[in-house]
Amino acid sequence: MTPARVAPFFVVGALALGACASEEGIVEVYWEIENAELERIFPQGLRSDSCGFESESGIRFDLEVQLTIAENSTACAEGWDTSDCAVIEQLSFDCARSRGTATAVPISASGDEDPGYLMFAELTMNPTDSAAFVPIAACMAGPGPRVRRVLPGRITDLEVYQFVFHALDPGKQGLVDIDLCRGDDEADSIDTGSTDSETSG
Repeated sequence: MTPARVAPFFVVGALALGACASEEGIVEVYWEIENAELERIFPQGLRSDSCGFESESGIRFDLEVQLTIAENSTACAEGWDTSDCAVIEQLSFDCARSRGTATAVPISASGDEDPGYLMFAELTMNPTDSAAFVPIAACMAGPGPRVRRVLPGRITDLEVYQFVFHALDPGKQGLVDIDLCRGDDEADSIDTGSTDSETSG
């Protein structure tokens, strides 16, 4: 290809990338974990990460945060983990981290009628013997969903999510009743608070 023909293709490619970027934003979330006595566990606390906790039954588990970005509707507020509600694939951040980032998130809308997205950050327990699960509120307390807009080329900061690990009682030598945390199908999940709405751009 001659130099004279390279330039037009380069310009078209750059314009395409710019158009793509203008339709996406970034979402960031931070988190802190405290024990039943409200002592900071992680980060900058009693542990250097949230990996390798021990249960009373001998099962080890990690605490990991998962981020769900869902459409802002009544139906999705009640069942945000369905594919019809998910804006992007659910993300999980490993136990050595205290911050997570979702890139290439589609903008929530254009114009003044932007309802924003429902943002769910949940602390999951990931045991060595089974799949990860969201503990019930009696085991782990955390905030409810936050409603935020995603604007083109901008970072949406969800700020800090604070989780209280009620099942981690220092009086029990740090051992956790993992069966209590599993609960049952009727139990409330970690997100028991009201929705925090802030959709101003």
